[in-house]
Amino acid sequence: MKKIIISTLILFVFAYISCDKTQDEAAFGIKNFNHGECKGKTLKAAYKEYLEYSFQSDNSLKISHFNTEFNCCPGKFSVESKISNDTLNIYEKEEKQDCKCTCPYDFHYSVGSMPLQRYLIRLYKNDKLHFQFYLNFDRYTKGTQNIK
Repeated sequence: MKKIIISTLILFVFAYISCDKTQDEAAFGIKNFNHGECKGKTLKAAYKEYLEYSFQSDNSLKISHFNTEFNCCPGKFSVESKISNDTLNIYEKEEKQDCKCTCPYDFHYSVGSMPLQRYLIRLYKNDKLHFQFYLNFDRYTKGTQNIK
């Protein structure tokens, strides 16, 4: 009888811990994604590409990616994120690449919730590494990163 009680107790503790991890994982991801329209078909050097970022009270990182170049007929845009230890991977994607032209767009989104620590931020465009930098993520985080 004692073994059954102990086994049941261990099972409940394991189930509780598993549920907590699922809730933490569910709290992480991309939130509030929106983007601007094509700013006009231009030469690649016409617009300066850069990121603005800041800490948000829910432990997320707010990102505005200005003048990111994508196809001028992109279909839908999407942003995904993955976090592993001290590396945050962000994937900005377009659904299609049907036209032979590019446009600068502005993307806005938040990533999180994340632990406060130093991160290697890797930004991918259509699954190809585009830019990376280190960021000390804390409640004072706010800045700009020039990309090109």
